[in-house]
Order: sequence, then C-alpha cells, then structure tokens
Amino acid sequence: MFAVSVIAGVAVAGLRALSLWRALRHFRHRLDAGLGELTARIVGTESRLGAADGRAKELDSSRVSLQDSVTRALVLARAASDAYALVGRVRGFYPSK
Repeated sequence: MFAVSVIAGVAVAGLRALSLWRALRHFRHRLDAGLGELTARIVGTESRLGAADGRAKELDSSRVSLQDSVTRALVLARAASDAYALVGRVRGFYPSK
C-alpha cells in the first residue's frame, strides 16, 4: 500500500511538473511574441519621431521664410503709403473741377 501511495504521489508530482513546464513554455512563447511586437512598435515610433523631427525642421525653415516675407511686405506697404501721401500732396497743387 505504501508503494502504491509513493507511486501515485510521484505520478501526481510528475503530472504537475509536466503541467508547470507546459505553462512556462507557453508563457515564454507569448512573452517572445509580445517582445517582438513591442520591438516592432518601438521601431515604428522611432521612424515616426525621425519624420516628425524632419517636419519640425521644415516647419521652422518655412516660419523663417514667412517672417522674411512679412517683413518685406511691411516695407513695401510703408513705401506705398509714403508714395500715396506724396501723390496726395502733389495733387493738392493741381486744381480740381
């Protein structure tokens, strides 16, 4: 009877160990798959960040160009205003009907 108990105990322990080994193997496979997916997401994020950095530099360059254009437009507007004022003063010398 003792031998049967020992054999049954060893069999149950063996089955539990087999179940644990399968669970660990399954966990390891899922962990590897999860790490692969995480790595792919990190690579994608890095490429998007690189593209965003390039777009930020392009945007900054465009902002500088726009600021230059606005400055030139202001200079031209002031010159046009001065010319219009001069024309108004010159027209004051000529009588109107």
